[in-house]
Amino acid sequence: MASTVEEWKNEEDPVEIKDRILNEYSEEGFDAIEGTEEDDSDEFERLKWYGLYQHNDNSPEYFMHRVKIPNGILTAEQAKRVGNVIKEYAVAEEENPHFGRTFCDFTTRQCIQIHWVDIRDIEDIWEEWDDVGLPTGATGACGDVFRNIVGCPVAGVDGDEVVDASGLVDEVAEYFMESDDFTNLPRKFKVSIAGCKEGCGQGEINDLGFHPATRQIDGETVEGFNLKAGGGLGRGGIMAKDVDVFVTPDELPEFTRAAAAVFRDEGNREQRARARLRYLIEEKGIDWFVGEVNEETEIEVRGAGDGFRDEAEYNTGAHYCDHVGIHEQNDGRYYAGLQVITGRLKADWLVELGRLAEEYGDGTLRLTQRQNVVLTGIYEEDLESFKNEPLLDDIPADPSPFRRGAISCTGTEFCNLALIETKNRMVDWVNRLEDSVELDSPLRVHLSGCNASCAQPQIADIGFQGSKTRKDGEIVEAVDVGIGGGLGSDPEFIDWVVEGVACEDAVELVSNMIDEYRRGSDADETFRDYVRRVGTDEVAERAQEGVP
Repeated sequence: MASTVEEWKNEEDPVEIKDRILNEYSEEGFDAIEGTEEDDSDEFERLKWYGLYQHNDNSPEYFMHRVKIPNGILTAEQAKRVGNVIKEYAVAEEENPHFGRTFCDFTTRQCIQIHWVDIRDIEDIWEEWDDVGLPTGATGACGDVFRNIVGCPVAGVDGDEVVDASGLVDEVAEYFMESDDFTNLPRKFKVSIAGCKEGCGQGEINDLGFHPATRQIDGETVEGFNLKAGGGLGRGGIMAKDVDVFVTPDELPEFTRAAAAVFRDEGNREQRARARLRYLIEEKGIDWFVGEVNEETEIEVRGAGDGFRDEAEYNTGAHYCDHVGIHEQNDGRYYAGLQVITGRLKADWLVELGRLAEEYGDGTLRLTQRQNVVLTGIYEEDLESFKNEPLLDDIPADPSPFRRGAISCTGTEFCNLALIETKNRMVDWVNRLEDSVELDSPLRVHLSGCNASCAQPQIADIGFQGSKTRKDGEIVEAVDVGIGGGLGSDPEFIDWVVEGVACEDAVELVSNMIDEYRRGSDADETFRDYVRRVGTDEVAERAQEGVP
C-alpha cells in the first residue's frame, strides 16, 4: 500500500477490490488472490475494506468476516439470518472444546465476526446480508476507514439517558458507508456517540467521543453533546482529551464529517505507526484541530456545555455500564442484558436469541462493547417466562462477577498477531475462579493475545497481554499483567505490574489479588479504588507470593 501523501492520492482506491471479489475470487477461489500480479500482501490488505481478514497460518485459506452493526442494534430477523449463514457457510474444520463447529464472536465495537469463510462463498453471504438489510459494500468494518460507530446499547430505551443517539449513529454511519470521500484514510477512524450518563460509549478511547451535555443557546437550554478527541488503545494508547466544543444533534453529523476530513487531509501518511488522530492532535494541538474543523464546516463551533461527568453513577455503578441484568426501560417495559462469555456465541444460540426477541421483546437485539447482548421491550408479565428460557442457562442475565467481567480477543486460534490462545483459555479461567474464589462485586478481567489491545486490557481492573516466558526450561505461553484501569469520571489506564506470568499460573495470581482486596478494602470500595489506594505495585508484590 502507498506510504506517502502523493502516492495515496494516485493509487487504486482499496474499495475497488470489490469487483475482483465478486468477479474473480468468488469464482476462482483463494489461489486467485495469491496469484495477483501485485504484491499479494497488498491484495489481502485491501480485502479488509470489505471486512475480510485472512486467518493465520493454521488455516490461511479461510477468512474471518466482520459484519458492521452501527450502535450494535440488530433486528431479530438479522440475528437469525447471521446464525443460519454461519451454519451453512462458516463451519470450523475441527470441534472447538467449548463452542462446537459453528459460532460467531461479538466484538468490543458492537460488530459480529464469523470465521472459516471461503472466499468462494462471499457473494452468496453478501446476498444473505442484503436480503435482511445488513451492510455490505464499502462498510468500513476493517481497513483504513471510518469504523463501526459505537454507542449506548440501550439508546432510546434507557430511563435516564439525556439524548437518544441511535438515530444519529444511523445517520452518520450511513453517510460514511455511502461516501466516496473517506475510503482511504491515513489509518482507521473510530467514533463513539452516546447520549447516556454512564459513559458506556467509551468516548475516552475513541478518536472522537461525543457524550451528553446541555448548553444555553439564545436563552434556551439545549440538549446535545460535548466532545473528547484523540483517544485510542493499542501501541501508544492515549486517553481522549476534553475539547471545548458543544454540538447539537442536528450539527453532530456535519461536525463529524469535517473532523474526519481534517484527519484525512492532515494525518500522517508517511509513518503508519504515527497515523492515528491522537498523534496529529499531539503534534499540532487541540486548538489547531478545532480551528481546522471550524474552517472545514459552516456550522458554528461553540464552546463546551455542561456535561454529566460528575454523576455519582457514571461508570462506577453496580452494573458497571455493561447493562447485564433485568432493568426497567423509559416506557415501563424491561430490557434483559445477557452475558456472553468472551463474546463467543454458538450459531444456534444466535438464532434462538432472535426467536426470544420476537416472542418476548420488541424484535431487536443490542450488542454491547462488553461483548454481550441486550434484548429490549419485554413486558413485566412476561419476565418470569423469559427468565426460565433454557438459553439463559448458557448466556445468563445474572452471571458471576468473573463471568460478567470477562473479555477476550480472538487469540492465536485465528489471528496472526496474537502470541497466546485466548477464548477457550478465558472460559477455563472463569470456571476455575468461580469454583475457588468468592467475590460479590464486579470485576473486569480482559485478556488480549498481543499488544494490539483488541480486548482493551488497559481499561480493565485486571488486564492480561499475551507474551512468552520460560518455565521449567521450556518456552510457554504467558501474560504480562496490569491492574487498576478504568474509564468514567477519573479515567486511567492500568499499571503494568508483572511480566511473563505463565498462563497456567495466572488464575492463582488473580485469586491472590482478590484475597488481598477482600481483606483490605473498605466498605463499598471497588477493586480499582482499592489497588489505587494501596498502590498497584504493592498489591502485585503481595499477590505474587507463592506464585511460581
